[in-house]
Amino acid sequence: MIQRCFRGFITIMAREGEVMTKVIILEDLNFMWDIKDLDITVRLWKEGKSLFEIAKILKCDTDEAWLVLMHLSREGRIRKRKNGLFGEVA
Repeated sequence: MIQRCFRGFITIMAREGEVMTKVIILEDLNFMWDIKDLDITVRLWKEGKSLFEIAKILKCDTDEAWLVLMHLSREGRIRKRKNGLFGEVA
């Protein structure tokens, strides 16, 4: 049974009077993406754009862009590249 929720902290009453405090993390980040934005991210990655350039083009936080890249990598839509998140270095 949840007793209280305050700024991402949740106190849960567990069995036999045990109390557990959990934290909801990254609640300020966007986890919902339009499929077209995912497709754009794949194209930008293949073009050698850096994490920072991708975030700027998508108009999102760099942490959100990093999460999208991690998602696409886990799905096999993007692969490792020479300079990783830094892209093609001029």
